[in-house]
Amino acid sequence: MSKLAKRLLIASIALVGLVSLWRFYRHVTRPAVSVTSYGAAGQVSGSLHVLQAGSSTGFIDCGNFYPEGSGSYARRLSRANRMSSELPVSASAVDYVILTHAHLDHIGRIPLLVKKGFKGRIYVTPGTARLMSPMIKSAVRYSPLKRKWVYSHNRLENSRSGKRTLVVHWNNCRYCKRITRKGHFRGTFNEMEDKMNLRLSPCRVCANMERDKIMETVKIVPFGKKFHPAPGITAEFVPNGHIPGSAAVLITITHNGQTKKLLFSGDTGKEHDILQRPAVVFPPADYVWLESTYGGTVRRQAPDAYARFARQVENELAQGHVVWIPAFALDRTQKVMHTLARYGHIEVPMYVTSPLANLFNRYYIQEYRGRKYGWFNEKVYTAPRMFPSYAHHLPKDTFKTHRPAILFTTSGMMDSGMSVSLLGKLLPRSDVSVFLVGYQDPDTPGGQLKKGKHKVYWKGKTYPVRARVYSYGFFSAHADMKDALYLLSRQNKKHVHIYLIHGDPESLKERKNKLTDKGFRHVSISRKGKEIIIFN
Repeated sequence: MSKLAKRLLIASIALVGLVSLWRFYRHVTRPAVSVTSYGAAGQVSGSLHVLQAGSSTGFIDCGNFYPEGSGSYARRLSRANRMSSELPVSASAVDYVILTHAHLDHIGRIPLLVKKGFKGRIYVTPGTARLMSPMIKSAVRYSPLKRKWVYSHNRLENSRSGKRTLVVHWNNCRYCKRITRKGHFRGTFNEMEDKMNLRLSPCRVCANMERDKIMETVKIVPFGKKFHPAPGITAEFVPNGHIPGSAAVLITITHNGQTKKLLFSGDTGKEHDILQRPAVVFPPADYVWLESTYGGTVRRQAPDAYARFARQVENELAQGHVVWIPAFALDRTQKVMHTLARYGHIEVPMYVTSPLANLFNRYYIQEYRGRKYGWFNEKVYTAPRMFPSYAHHLPKDTFKTHRPAILFTTSGMMDSGMSVSLLGKLLPRSDVSVFLVGYQDPDTPGGQLKKGKHKVYWKGKTYPVRARVYSYGFFSAHADMKDALYLLSRQNKKHVHIYLIHGDPESLKERKNKLTDKGFRHVSISRKGKEIIIFN
């Protein structure tokens, strides 16, 4: 053996020894119980909190990041996709996951976690389990992860001639096995779509295979029932009024004869929601991680706000307009449709084009009729109907005629899906009225419309705007400052430690100042990667 080889061998052995010593030091000096936030800390999305308790490691939520922060939309989206492709700890080291609800910024990284080797249990409420399955399938299909894609060359030729959408595969499903002339691409779905300049559809069967594997790890726990995700840890779900099945998580841990209670709020709902049951006051806790989307704001919602919305829709229809409502598939579409059913007199065709939204519509109707889960407030169950009559598919001549109609599409910010494909057809028309019913990123088509732009720029194309645009903020399912104080009304202001999460930097500062003014002594803004020691 040469001298160089010997030196390299000695150096390698020394390095291994140093790493082993460091791991041993971290093990013996690690706090007995701690919480570290790796998402929704100093930002809105990417909810993920790591609970270390003795030898166990658990996640509270495991969500995707959205394109927030500074920079161009393309840069923010790229950054969000990169962060959504990472985990803060090894997946195989995670013993359990507790999910607060089914939105993708809380569950979107579950497929990544399972793919990377997670073997534990995922704890959810019955409602979250119901909604989570299709949301996970959607997350799997449009994942930001790089994959080895397979497609049929024969179908590729048909797609280029405009005859059909090209289905692309990434798992070796039964349809993938039948392909005789296979094409290949390595990269993300968006990269593949941009490169091929075609309409692509991620294979639903491939997605089902992945989704089914994930759902096998799910354990359903009703509200109020205690469960034990790891030795020495007791947890229970507390209704928080955000969307069906959503919950805060109360965790009780005893160490050396001392007991501490930790509460993770999840996304919290508002007091007067047209659909959801209101949240219950949070039980007393020693530590609270509190959603802060609306900062210190108290919304002033008129008592007849929903009725006025329905009247405005009817006014536009009476003028022969197409009312276009871009909305998120889960809960926002259903909330607006129920508003029109309760307060409107809709006698024109209504179309809901998103298959995912239609599936959730079916779930909501089943709950309305069967009252199995108790998702809704009492007024919903006693209403004459859940939704107006609607169709799932657009007739081919829909936009060639000038008949009034209502059209629901996804996405809510008009940056993807059917919404994007209709920008050029509907925005230039003066007989179209766009109703924005959710948050709009300023750079998206919806955000540009909200700012009153006369031209919308999106992905290299320009769309003139002659359509009327209306914007409504009261469909939001998030708690404001008044709601937050109600939820915290049982907390000991001198004792409880509150960590603010799920908010942009300005909102977090506002919420901190307001809570401090109300007498809460220990209020902090959660910092990404900062360990909060519960027991030393």
